[in-house]
Amino acid sequence: MSEEEWHYYQADDGLFELWLPPGAELAADALTPPDETLLCWAPQFVSGVFVILRQPRLEGGQWDILDQERNAGNAVTVEVAEHIEVEGRPVRHLRYRSAKTRPREAVEDPEPDASTPAISYLAAGQIVELTEYLIWEGEKETISVGYAVDVDAPADFMAIFAQVLERFRMLKDP
Repeated sequence: MSEEEWHYYQADDGLFELWLPPGAELAADALTPPDETLLCWAPQFVSGVFVILRQPRLEGGQWDILDQERNAGNAVTVEVAEHIEVEGRPVRHLRYRSAKTRPREAVEDPEPDASTPAISYLAAGQIVELTEYLIWEGEKETISVGYAVDVDAPADFMAIFAQVLERFRMLKDP
């Protein structure tokens, strides 16, 4: 896929911008609380998702995704947990692996034919996800941007998620 095929996306209020690969669209999660925004892109047939989460700044400090992972019973291995600057703004950079138990899951085939059943089942088992976030903590909001992808997903999809994160830009302070 060539760079020329990527398309530009900017938040309605001008807070951030990013470039998305061909066919990628950010969709709002309707179940997100009213004072938050969760935008997601999840390519078909890949166990992974790219997210942008805007939420009010939490009293007592940054939102800690590692605590949520551990509270869910997942084994977490932190690869990077550092404070950096991105274009002059302080950012928390977090990359970790989490081992999860996946329950048996029914999956609907989007294009069934006579030789393929409409529903198949994924066996229960252990999965490991690689998750990477950049987190901007503003006076009023926290912006968390990143992805989670199954480490067994094709390497080119991991690279695409990483490229989208690399091409994300805050245009003003949250």
